[in-house]
Amino acid sequence: MERDIFDLDLKVSEVSPQISHPEQELPSSKDANANLSFKPPCPIRP
Repeated sequence: MERDIFDLDLKVSEVSPQISHPEQELPSSKDANANLSFKPPCPIRP
């Protein structure tokens, strides 16, 4: 059970790094990956 909680914490910190560290400036590539992971493709429909 502890392992799942730790894994979730890692995912949250990776998905929303801006919320965890708003003062830190992240690379554009990492920021793009975080945005892609955070925004689901559901609202975008052809």
